[in-house]
Amino acid sequence: MGEKYDDCGYEYGPDRPLLRLSRVLDPSGPGFPPAEFGMMRTWGDEGRAAFRRYDERRDADVRQMCADATQQLTGAGTDENAQLGAGRDVVQRLDTGQHELELHAAQSQMTLQMLDREGTIPPTELVDEARASARRMKKSVSEHVGPLEALVGDLFATARSSALNAAGAQIEEAVNRIGQSAYTSTAGLYQAIRRRGLIEPDPGSTA
Repeated sequence: MGEKYDDCGYEYGPDRPLLRLSRVLDPSGPGFPPAEFGMMRTWGDEGRAAFRRYDERRDADVRQMCADATQQLTGAGTDENAQLGAGRDVVQRLDTGQHELELHAAQSQMTLQMLDREGTIPPTELVDEARASARRMKKSVSEHVGPLEALVGDLFATARSSALNAAGAQIEEAVNRIGQSAYTSTAGLYQAIRRRGLIEPDPGSTA
């Protein structure tokens, strides 16, 4: 899966890039560089909208993987073998979805860095877009990952066998990884911008 966000720094100032990314997951892959990067470079309302469309792939990742997992789990019924099979499929789906989510996060963050290097876009506007991106992701996690976690708890809380108990624990771990992956890409942003005195942390932020 490549390297994760072991050290993701964000800096702001006249002689520093808005976003300094190091040891970030390689953004190369389908969809990068963005097809609408030319429009993003012109900025304004159309450029900002183009970036948002690109960044919202992460929200779509979360929605779709949680919908798929929910469908698989509820479709298994009460048969233990069906539940075990659904559990394996769900863990695989969430692991694949996590990789896509991390890739799309890396592509969005690298795109912001590329836009900052253009030198023609006010850094404060890029900061605004980065913060909006973080808020969208937190909202997606709250609306979709939370209910999936609750569903897993309901389905496996009264498991009839050790195999089902183990399956439930594995699914819960996979669900937790999705939330952790989503929040990891936002924590450094809030912390770094706050340290520079540009903003107060958003209510409920990880800063």
